[in-house]
Amino acid sequence: MYDTADGQLNVTMVRPTDWPPFCEVIERSDLLEDSRFSTHAARGKSLDELYAVVRPVFKAKSTEWLARRFTERNIMNYKVNSYEEFLREEQVAATPSPGAAPSHSSEGRWSPDRSEASQHRLACLAHATTQPYLPVHRQTLLYADGDKSLLVVLQALDAAGKDGVIRHVFSGMNPQGTFVFGFKQPSNYEAAHDFLWRAHLRTPGKGEVVIFNRSYYEDVLVVRVHKLVGRSVWSKRYDLINSFEAMLALSGTTILKFFLHISPDEQLSRFKQRLDDPARQWKISE
Repeated sequence: MYDTADGQLNVTMVRPTDWPPFCEVIERSDLLEDSRFSTHAARGKSLDELYAVVRPVFKAKSTEWLARRFTERNIMNYKVNSYEEFLREEQVAATPSPGAAPSHSSEGRWSPDRSEASQHRLACLAHATTQPYLPVHRQTLLYADGDKSLLVVLQALDAAGKDGVIRHVFSGMNPQGTFVFGFKQPSNYEAAHDFLWRAHLRTPGKGEVVIFNRSYYEDVLVVRVHKLVGRSVWSKRYDLINSFEAMLALSGTTILKFFLHISPDEQLSRFKQRLDDPARQWKISE
């Protein structure tokens, strides 16, 4: 966030190509030739020097003047004219208090303290463009870097809470770069291909985050339990899955796999709760 002549403006550069138009807006095209700021990584290492150059420019311009020009060049920005208004922003209000999270000191350095929760949120979010604290900021860096991706695989028993995990854990992510895919019984078209085909179609591109709600592991679990294919088929799939994940890893995809476990008694209890809740009865298929 930057102080302007009449308020404050948050500017987020999420793409490597945002840097030239950013310099154009602040009328400092000479920064493009400065090796300290030539790449995203270089700017991250020279933040103090960069702020020393940029902040006086923002301070001399009105919020409306800056916002209009950043918007014209498709650079993400939004106006905030007071801390109270900032705290009312949807993303800020939805962010849980981080407890003893770091706060931003007047010297521009991070230091631990135990301020009020609203001050923690303000400090973390106001500087999300420069400090790797919030998930959405790390997601922005992932996208800006454009070299890596993240695949989260969730497996669980029925009623173990996969949907709830996705809602709660990923609600703070930018939906423009976060995708969720649920793997149910294959369609006829999907079944006409190899078992990994439909999963490969939905793996993340560079800079993206993808969550699999169930996954290709169903093809060594369900098919085995229900005897949909013979042992000679499913037994070979373990090595194929290992090779598939190794290929994704070599391509820059980090894979995080989670199994949500509940006891049979807890599962039965949750099924009963669904039957008693008209809003969730549709989840009971048998």
